[in-house]
Amino acid sequence: MIAKTLICSFSDSSPLKNRCTFYAHSKNSLMFYHKFNETIEELKVEFFRGINKTSSICKGLFNATQLPFDCNNFRVIPSRNHVTFHQWSLNENDTDIYYFCMEVMYPPPYIKNCDDGTIIHVKEVQKEVNENQKSPLSLLIILGCIAAYSLLITTSFLYMLVRQR
Repeated sequence: MIAKTLICSFSDSSPLKNRCTFYAHSKNSLMFYHKFNETIEELKVEFFRGINKTSSICKGLFNATQLPFDCNNFRVIPSRNHVTFHQWSLNENDTDIYYFCMEVMYPPPYIKNCDDGTIIHVKEVQKEVNENQKSPLSLLIILGCIAAYSLLITTSFLYMLVRQR
């Protein structure tokens, strides 16, 4: 059986929840616990997307050395008791249900376990823009237009005064 802990940046997610909110453009992590006994020498992990588990997003094979590897914007860090998927570059279109599967490849017997799925909801981070920082260029353009208009009116007035004399 696979237990999971969702580590969500900027979220109040607690262990063993099936729902998690991730924020785009931030580091996000999913941690899946497993019982790794001493006799397992080779382990395959795979991360699926979609209700039918048809889209494999990331998969990798590791042995007792447990070296981290990268695939499709994921950094996978295996250890003796868990596998951590660090993910970056999410956007709102990545909101879906995700499944983690683990397969014991060697020694036999071949064992495959999949979790019940994790719903990941991705939100865009709204940046607060200060009004003063938002439009220094537009303020300069408005002041320039007012100055040009004032200059035009003043010149026209002086021209009319000179013509009348």
